Amino acid sequence: MAGARRLYGACVALLAHDHDAVVLHVPRTLGTLARAAARLADETILVSGADIMSLYGARRTLAFLREELDGTGLRIVLNITRRPEVTAAEVERVLGSKPAARIRSDPAVAAAQAAGRLLKPRGGRAWPDVVALAATLLQGKPEAGATR
Repeated sequence: MAGARRLYGACVALLAHDHDAVVLHVPRTLGTLARAAARLADETILVSGADIMSLYGARRTLAFLREELDGTGLRIVLNITRRPEVTAAEVERVLGSKPAARIRSDPAVAAAQAAGRLLKPRGGRAWPDVVALAATLLQGKPEAGATR
C-alpha cells in the first residue's frame, strides 16, 4: 500500500503544479488514501448530514482528522438532504465546533448526479450555498492564474 500512497501523492503534486485548486473526494473510510489526502491538503472539508447518526460518524472522523492534521485547516460543512433532525447548537455540541457552511437540500443536485452532469449555475437552492462555500475557502488565496 506504500506504493499506492506515493503514487497518490505524486498525482496530487502534479495536479497542484498545473491548477489553482485540486479537490479530492475521498472514500468515507479512514484508510491509507484518506490519511495521504489529509496530509497533502491545505484545506480539509468534512461533509456531514444533519441527523444524529451522521453527526456521530462525523465526530469519529473529526477525531481522526484532528490527529492527522494537528487541528489545522479543517472545516465542517452540513449537507441538508431533508428536514434537519438537529439544531445548530446540537451540531456544535456533538462535533465540538461550529460548521463553516451548510448546503441546502436541492432536487437539482440529485438530478444532475443521476445524469452525470455538473450542477447548473443558479440552478436551485444549493447553488448559492456552494458559491458561498467556495468564496470562503478562497479567501486569502492568490487569484486564479496568478504566479506561484
